[in-house]
Amino acid sequence: MHFCNWHGITCGRRHQRVTGLDLQGYNLGGSISPAIGNLTFLRFINLQNNSFYGKIPQEFGHLFRLQQLYLNNNMLGGEIPSNLSIYSNLRLIRLDLNKLTGKIPEELGSLMRLKGLLISENNLAGGIPPSLGNLSSLMSFYVGYNNLGGNILDTIG
Repeated sequence: MHFCNWHGITCGRRHQRVTGLDLQGYNLGGSISPAIGNLTFLRFINLQNNSFYGKIPQEFGHLFRLQQLYLNNNMLGGEIPSNLSIYSNLRLIRLDLNKLTGKIPEELGSLMRLKGLLISENNLAGGIPPSLGNLSSLMSFYVGYNNLGGNILDTIG
């Protein structure tokens, strides 16, 4: 069977390239393969509600067409990759309900089309980077239940 006919896979009509990966809630486990970075036509990744662990692969930086990233409700650890900011088309990032550590990357403030950043219920520390005040399209911003400190930026309002 051609991979475009696999359950959870969406392909573009013209070139038959994978444009969507929707494998939410399949009880999948293990680490997310860095080979996902080879799917450069991906616009949508939904791996939420599984049991993935390990780090978010740096190879996600190759996915410059990506618009929506759902990795929430897994057991992912490590830091939020700063190269997520390479995705100038990203509109939604859901990394909530994981075990992520470190700080919120300052680089996320360059995602000018971002409408939602949901990173609550992790183990993030530090403060809210001032660069996030530049995100004028941001409508949803959830950072609760982390170990964040400092002031809430005036520009967030």
